[in-house]
Amino acid sequence: MYAFMQICSTSLTAVHPSFRHIDFPVVFLDEASMSTEPATLIPLMKGCRHFSLIGDHKQLPPIILSTEARDQGLAISLFERLTEEGVVPSIMLDVQYRMHPSISRFPSHEFYNRAIQDGIFDEAGNVPDRLLPPTSRHLAPLPDTSVRPSVVFMDHRGPESTSGRSRVNWTDAMVVCSVVNDLLLSNPELMGSDIGVIAPYAAQVRLLYRLFNSDARTLERFKASLGDQRAMQLSKIEVKTVDGYEGREKEVIVFSTVRNNASGQIGFLSDRRRLNVGLTRAKRALFVIGGLKTLGAGRVDERRRRKEMEREQEGQEGEPAPVAKSARTRSDVWTRYVNFLREENLIRPLEGAPLRSMMAEHIHLVPPPIPDVEEYASACQ
Repeated sequence: MYAFMQICSTSLTAVHPSFRHIDFPVVFLDEASMSTEPATLIPLMKGCRHFSLIGDHKQLPPIILSTEARDQGLAISLFERLTEEGVVPSIMLDVQYRMHPSISRFPSHEFYNRAIQDGIFDEAGNVPDRLLPPTSRHLAPLPDTSVRPSVVFMDHRGPESTSGRSRVNWTDAMVVCSVVNDLLLSNPELMGSDIGVIAPYAAQVRLLYRLFNSDARTLERFKASLGDQRAMQLSKIEVKTVDGYEGREKEVIVFSTVRNNASGQIGFLSDRRRLNVGLTRAKRALFVIGGLKTLGAGRVDERRRRKEMEREQEGQEGEPAPVAKSARTRSDVWTRYVNFLREENLIRPLEGAPLRSMMAEHIHLVPPPIPDVEEYASACQ
C-alpha cells in the first residue's frame, strides 16, 4: 500500500490544476449515495480503471434545491441508480456493529426488510458493556423485563411555532436540556462529545446551540446543577440537522422532532430516509422528543413539504412564501414507528408534574405572551 500515492479529495477537486499530471487508476467514492451523478463521474475522467462506490441509498440523497432539476432525476445518485438496476455487481454489508440491538430493531425491519443483523454480541450472546444504555431517570426499567431500554420517546403537547421561515418548539428544547443535564449529572464518564443533538429544523438547531453555549441564564442553571467543571462539557455537544449527522455516530443521541400541532402536519419529517438517519446515529441510547399524536397522524401537504424543504436547505429567513393548495397525503413510516414504540412500551408521557418540573428549570426561555409555568403547562395539556 505504501508504494502507491494515496490522495483524498472531493469529486470536484479531483480535477484541480494541482492534479493535472496525476491519474487516479483506482477510485473509492465514500458517501456515494449523497453525490449527484455528474459529480460522481468527475473522478472517472482521470484514467480510472477500477471504481468502487460506497454508500447507502436508504439514507440521505443528494441535496438538490432546483425543483426542475429534482423532477428531471438529478436527486437520484449514480449509486442508487446502479443499485436499483441490478446490472453492476454490488455487495450489501448486512451486519451492524455500531448500536445496541434495541436501537437497530425498527430501522432493520422498516428500511432494510429485516436484512440487517446485529454483530455486537459477545461469545455468550450478551450485549457488551460498552453498548449498554447510560444511567438516566428517563430510561426507567421496563416493567415486564426490568431491563433499562436504549430507546425512549418523550411525548409532550407543547406546540411548535414558526421562526422566520423555519420552525421551533420551546417545550422540545426544555426537554432536551433536561435530558442532557441528567445524562451529564448521572454519568461522570460521559463527555459532551459523546452526546449528539439532532433537530430537523435550522431554527431549532440555532435555539439549542444557544442554550448550550451562550444563553447566560440557561448556563447558570446548568452550572448550579452540574458544577462549573462538569458544565464545561456543554460546549462540546454537537447540535446539527439530520443532514449534518449523515455518516456520524455518537454514544447518545437526543432527537428533537419539533413538529407538534393540532392538524397532524409533519412536513419534511415524512421523508423516510431522514427518519432512517435520525434513528441510526446512536450507539448506546436514543431519546426521541416530540408530539406522539402529531407524528402518528403523519399528515403531509406535499407542496408545502417541498417548499419547507427548500427553505431549510437554503437557510433563508423571512415570512413563509404562499403556496397553492395541493393534495394532502399521509406518511405511514411515522405511524409504524409510533406503533412500534407502543408495542415495545417505550413511550414516556410528559404531562402534569413531570412536565412542569422540566419547564420550571428553564421557564425564562418560554416566549411571550405566556407569563408563567402554570399557564403554559395548562396550555400543553
